[in-house]
Amino acid sequence: PPKPKVVKEKAVKPKVSKPPAKAKKKPDPKPKPPPPPVDRPRRARKPPRGFFGATSDLQMVECERYEEGEQPWRVTCSFEALALMDFHAHLSSDTEIIGFLGGVWDSHNKTLKVQRALPARRLSSADAGVEVELDPACVPEIVDALERDKQRVVGWYHSH
Repeated sequence: PPKPKVVKEKAVKPKVSKPPAKAKKKPDPKPKPPPPPVDRPRRARKPPRGFFGATSDLQMVECERYEEGEQPWRVTCSFEALALMDFHAHLSSDTEIIGFLGGVWDSHNKTLKVQRALPARRLSSADAGVEVELDPACVPEIVDALERDKQRVVGWYHSH
C-alpha cells in the first residue's frame, strides 16, 4: 500500500501592529525661564503681641545705658539655637546670612530665653558676600511658626 504523504504546516505568527515610533523631542536651544512666583492671598492675621506687649510682628526695643552690674535682666541661649546659627553660617560661607531668634520672656526671673534660631530668606544682592537684606515675605511664616510653639521673635542674627 502506498504511504500517505505528510504535509508539514508552517506555523503562522499573528501580525501585531506596532505603535508608531515616537519622534524624539529635540532639546530647546534656550531653556524656558521659571514661571513667576504665585502671589497667593494671605490669610487674615490678628496682630500678634510683640515683645513686652508691643502690637506688631517685630518690635525694636530702645537701647538704654545701665550702670555696671545693674543690667535688669539675663539672657540665656539654648545649645540648639547656637548650633543652628553656626551651621547656617558655615553652609553659606561665601554669602551673608540672616535669621531670627525665637524664645520667651520669663518675667518672674527677668530672663530672656532664646530657644530657637530660624534661618530667614534673604533678598539677592550684588554684594551678597558683604551685606544681607531680609526678604520681608518670610517674616509672617517665621512669626507663625514661633506662635504655634508659644514663642515670639526675641532677636535676630546675621553673619559678617
